[in-house]
This record gives sequence, C-alpha cells and structure tokens, in this order.
Amino acid sequence: SSVNLGIFTFFLLSETTSCVDSKYEACVTKKCGGQSISYPFWIEGEQESYCGYPGFELTCQNNHSILQIPENNYTVQEIFYGNQSIRISVSNIGSECLPPIRNVSLEVGTFKFASSDIPYLHILSNCSLSLPGGLLDSNRISCGVKNEDVWGLALAMFGNNKNLNYALGKCKTLVLAPVELNGYDGIGDYMKVLMRGFVLQWKASNCSECKSSG
Repeated sequence: SSVNLGIFTFFLLSETTSCVDSKYEACVTKKCGGQSISYPFWIEGEQESYCGYPGFELTCQNNHSILQIPENNYTVQEIFYGNQSIRISVSNIGSECLPPIRNVSLEVGTFKFASSDIPYLHILSNCSLSLPGGLLDSNRISCGVKNEDVWGLALAMFGNNKNLNYALGKCKTLVLAPVELNGYDGIGDYMKVLMRGFVLQWKASNCSECKSSG
C-alpha cells in the first residue's frame, strides 16, 4: 500500500542520512594547537583515513601538527587552504638544536616547492677538526654536546659561500635543507632560518563544491 511504501521510504532515507551524518561527524574540522585541520589533511589516531587524502595525514604531538615527508618530520606552521599551500619547518629545532635531518624527497603529484628557485642551506657534518678558526667562527653549528653527538663538528653554509667547496672537502656528510631567505643576508643565526621554514603547494582533488553545499 501507499502507506507502507511511505514508511519504508522514510526508514530507508533515515538510514542513509544517519550513515552520511556519521562520516560527516567523524570528519569535522579538528584543532591541533591553534591550527585548524580539515580536508585534504586529517589527523592520524583522531580521524578516519577517509577524512583526508593519501599522503596528507598529520600527527598531533605536543600541540603541534607534524607532517611526515619521506625521511623527515616537519612541523606545520600554517596551512593556507585558499591557495593550497602549507608552511613547514624541521621538527624539534630548539629542543634538540638541530635534530637529525635528511634531504627532502617530495612525492610527485602530492607536494611541490612554492618557489622554483628555493635556496638551500648546506649542512655539513662530521667535519675535520683542522678547519680554520675563521670558518668555524662564522659557520659552525654549536649547541652543546647533544648536537655534536648527532652531527660531530658541523657547519651551515649557503651555496654562494666562497668557502663552500673547501669545506665540502673537509666534511663527510652533506644535507641540503630548503629555506626561505626573505632579506636574510646569509650571516648570523642559521637556526632562525631553519625555524622559519619554507612553503609547499599541494595537489589534491578540490572539495569546494562539497564545502559550499554545507
């Protein structure tokens, strides 16, 4: 009968709506520290993977969002949803001075550098103790015993440093850390440059139609 059909339709719609609502509730915007986390990002351990996009999972540690790009953990400083970009910096700088880091390896089709000519800070480690004092005075990374346990004698230099080739011959390991200079003259506190971080742009399917519909 039409009455039974109406009741059946009501329950069917109710069940469908309930299913949609449960996923919607699971994927509402979350906060980590002062940062709002929403699609395409999702917080591992607090949200389901379907709330975001593959490769965009974050972890919330000590009120900081952490993004893992192969080989490195990065602290999320800010997410710019409007132009699909994100500012990140090497995690734990300050608490460990300069934590172990490796060269950045970006997954094709997920993230790319916002600038095509991003500068790199050359971090040279396990360097010879015979380096000239003047080079050590201006370029040495020195944060105490813990830092030297990880890096040995370490230097930080930009690519335009006239002593770079010489230093490369005196050090065993080189890591290229992307940075943003913004007027920085290459002299002084390299940790501040690393803490400032750099901007990546991301590629993911656009959710604007879904958001505009509510």
